[in-house]
Amino acid sequence: AWGTAQWLRLAEDQGLPRVATMQNEYSLLCRLYDTDLAELSVNEDVGLL
Repeated sequence: AWGTAQWLRLAEDQGLPRVATMQNEYSLLCRLYDTDLAELSVNEDVGLL
């Protein structure tokens, strides 16, 4: 989540395209949901798949 937040800040500062969507890591063996990415996606208006 930290790297994505930095990417969004740099894109805004440099006038570059921002992240539109992010994909959460998915595994049938490890079904943990990354709440940090979920919070970032809500706060920054970025879709989370």
